[in-house]
Amino acid sequence: MHSSTKKLFRGAIASSRSIALCAVMSSLVATSLHADSSRLKSATVTPPNILVVVLDDIGMDQFAFPPFNWNLMPEAPSMPVLAEIATHSVSFRNFWATPECSPSRAAMLTGRQSFRTGVVTAIVDPMLPISQLHPSEVTVPKLLRDAGYISGMLGKYHMGGGVDNTPPGYGFEAPFTTLGVDFYDGYWDLPPSVDMTIGGQDATGTYTCGGIGGFTVRGAACFPDGRCIENVNPFQAMAMGATPLLKRDGTLAATCAEGVCGDINFEELN
Repeated sequence: MHSSTKKLFRGAIASSRSIALCAVMSSLVATSLHADSSRLKSATVTPPNILVVVLDDIGMDQFAFPPFNWNLMPEAPSMPVLAEIATHSVSFRNFWATPECSPSRAAMLTGRQSFRTGVVTAIVDPMLPISQLHPSEVTVPKLLRDAGYISGMLGKYHMGGGVDNTPPGYGFEAPFTTLGVDFYDGYWDLPPSVDMTIGGQDATGTYTCGGIGGFTVRGAACFPDGRCIENVNPFQAMAMGATPLLKRDGTLAATCAEGVCGDINFEELN
């Protein structure tokens, strides 16, 4: 090929690249402008209201509306208002609830499990601040506030005290809450539950009914992929992403042979 022809060919390629680059840049600019205009348009749209209803100590067999009515008790109430709300809502069937209120509430506010938030039991008055939800936690009301929402909370709060450990400190701008009042204030008559050890020493003996004991207890644990490990503390196992293995009687399994690792089936009764 002649040298002048080669120069012309290379020039044509360079020009085509420039045109292609300009076309891409024009496309990006057009896309950017379109995104900005759509964002401005969506800013005028009223966002949907978000309602979270928390019911204490109620089984799924008490809900007479789908998707929770697969194991309905004969005497279950109809609850037409909740049924109407549920038909226009997102429903979750696979979930775990803790047996106490404060850990469940902390998990719902942060999306983190209790062994990460540090709220592992119901918070009562004599407890130390370390048992409360830390003010630096990112909570759902804080995120909603950044998105233009105003969050309110009605009913029992029970997440701790102090200036930062109040509903406004966690992002609620319209709270109407209380720690107690009559219906659920009976626990004040119970003995303080700060330290259940003897000078920091864990009690010896067998823990029953699924109790996992203190930091000196070791046993088996299962990972989601089915692997089983032994000689691990239950709290450390949960921090590793595993689940303490329990025997059929609900007590902690010391070895992998004492239990079965597998997925949890929420549709089976134990």
